[in-house]
Amino acid sequence: MLQMLQVVVHVQHMVGMHLAHLLNLLSQLLYPAERMLIVSVLYLRFDRCYLLQMLQKNRQRAYEEHHPEKDEGSFPEVHFLSPPAALFYHTCPARGQGEHRTGANMAHEGATSGRSASMEKVRLGIIGVGGMGSAHAKMVQEVEEVQLAAVADIDPAVAKSVGEQYNVPFFTDYKQCIDSGLVDAVIVATPHPVHPEVAEYAFSKGLHVLTEKPMAINPVEADRMINAAKRAGRVFAVMFQMRTERPYRIARKAMEQGVVGEIMRTELVSAWYRNQAYYDSAEWRATWVGEGGGVLVNQAPHALDMFCWLAGLPAKVTASTRTRLHDIEVEDEAFALLEYPNGAHGYLYTTTNEAPGTNRIEIAGDRGKIVIQDGQVTIRRVEPPLREFTFSAADMWSGPKTEPVEIEVEEMPAGHAQVTRNFARAILYGEPLLSPGEEGIWCVELASGIILSSKRGKTVSLPVDRAEYDALLQELKASSQPKRKVLGQRVSDPNIVR
Repeated sequence: MLQMLQVVVHVQHMVGMHLAHLLNLLSQLLYPAERMLIVSVLYLRFDRCYLLQMLQKNRQRAYEEHHPEKDEGSFPEVHFLSPPAALFYHTCPARGQGEHRTGANMAHEGATSGRSASMEKVRLGIIGVGGMGSAHAKMVQEVEEVQLAAVADIDPAVAKSVGEQYNVPFFTDYKQCIDSGLVDAVIVATPHPVHPEVAEYAFSKGLHVLTEKPMAINPVEADRMINAAKRAGRVFAVMFQMRTERPYRIARKAMEQGVVGEIMRTELVSAWYRNQAYYDSAEWRATWVGEGGGVLVNQAPHALDMFCWLAGLPAKVTASTRTRLHDIEVEDEAFALLEYPNGAHGYLYTTTNEAPGTNRIEIAGDRGKIVIQDGQVTIRRVEPPLREFTFSAADMWSGPKTEPVEIEVEEMPAGHAQVTRNFARAILYGEPLLSPGEEGIWCVELASGIILSSKRGKTVSLPVDRAEYDALLQELKASSQPKRKVLGQRVSDPNIVR
């Protein structure tokens, strides 16, 4: 019997067999007393909350099958005196995927995984650990609400290296990782064209998803991801860590309070530098097939997200993109004129051709102005409002007074760790998301509109026409050519703030 216990625990640990599947198998092979002993060992070895929740769900299913006249959810709560007591009920082979709770209810209550609403940590898997994912594996060690439980990468050596580094199971197939029963949620850190595929599969299996930016390379896929999360009733967030940085939170609060009044003009300059070795570092980089775009879908999404988070999504874009400096097939420079629903205009420029870089957002309203540049925010308010002063001033050379505005925001850590902590707390406690998937689509929408406008030579309305942009993207992918040079470097940006 002792040997049987050792074999069961070893097999479960090595192949990642889901507890429910394992218990179902045991119920067919063992006598009741042996089953009780086995479950006692599993109860001590694995997550108690999840095991109890699973057994509770099995009892509820059995009750509902024998009491069809009762309303859903009428099964009385059971407080287990000991874990083996419920093993005599049939074990459900499905991981808790919300069978007895609707997506609407879960969204209202704060979606939780199938383990337990009272679990203390979120068991996290990272899909794609050859680049940014390896940095995330290190970062999550700082987040007390999560436990790194598994990693996956298509490169066996990378998967093995990161798995062994953090002493967690590793997989070369993301589906095996998701199906393993070892994780409640995943961070998707693959090349971005794969984000939708991985996220949709994770949602279909009842997992929560935090995806790297951009969430997708076209709005059609982004729509699918959002809808998949809603159907599953699971938490869906995008890794926009700039939303945690103090200057942007101050600017956001100022906009919410109407400090600058009605928007009259916006400006975004997001200038980065990347050398050719960066673009040659992987086969997928800077290709239509591998990335679905250039600076707009790789370097600019954080800036585009901030721009839309503060000023909203424009109604129309007229744009020009080009490849100016690098030997790549996608754009390394983009320029756009924007028009907002209220008639205000804006200007957007992003590139990977400038050094030193510049990151600047300016929002001018009829009551003031916000300027964010290189980590500093300046807010000034106009008194009286421009619309009033313009027609009341008698002196032809006079102008309205402006005064600095100080806005306080709550102190909080910044960076990837804070977004991950918030994601976990949304799962555990229903905390509002800093960067929900429904807002992650904004930068996809704007980037797609700019590319569509440039390639078709016309002004484009937002949201973009899904069919038209998808057709364009397929054309661009068909024109994609194999790279002449690939260096094969797989490293994350050493300058990234964790």
